[in-house]
Amino acid sequence: MQKSSIFNISDIYLPDEDGYSLLLKARNLEAKRGRKIPAIALTASALDEDRNSALLIGYDIYRRKPIDLDELASVVASLTGLK
Repeated sequence: MQKSSIFNISDIYLPDEDGYSLLLKARNLEAKRGRKIPAIALTASALDEDRNSALLIGYDIYRRKPIDLDELASVVASLTGLK
């Protein structure tokens, strides 16, 4: 699969649409182009079931808020292959 220039960082609990359905829509669009979107789930939830659901649905990384911006930058760099 070709690398994508698109990256998804989203909250799992969005007001109009949850992050799960948002990721599925984005991944379906990119799959048609032969790409995979790297994705990070952010949430204030500390529940193990939320973490498990996010990873099962296809998020690559799960992080709880508040998140350290340096850590987030490091995670993004890691997923995109940048250092």
